[in-house]
Amino acid sequence: MFWRSRRQRSSAQISMRKRVMIGLAAVVQFALLAAAQADLLRRPASGVRGSKWAWRAISLVNFVGPVAYFLFGRRSPNEAPAGASLEATAH
Repeated sequence: MFWRSRRQRSSAQISMRKRVMIGLAAVVQFALLAAAQADLLRRPASGVRGSKWAWRAISLVNFVGPVAYFLFGRRSPNEAPAGASLEATAH
């Protein structure tokens, strides 16, 4: 196959340090994914900017998706949902 290099490494040729780093990255990635999915499950739709289903799909993209959800997808508790009137949020 033309996209593979001539000298591919088998898993036995990868150093132990690199194996540990790959394993650690995988654990962090799946932990972020699980945290984002759990938060989306518990959070009401009014607490999410945009569609919950869209954020579920976006959170499946490596590290970027869950981090983007936590930075941009969640509303703060005192933030009004889009389209809400100012009168309804003023207490």
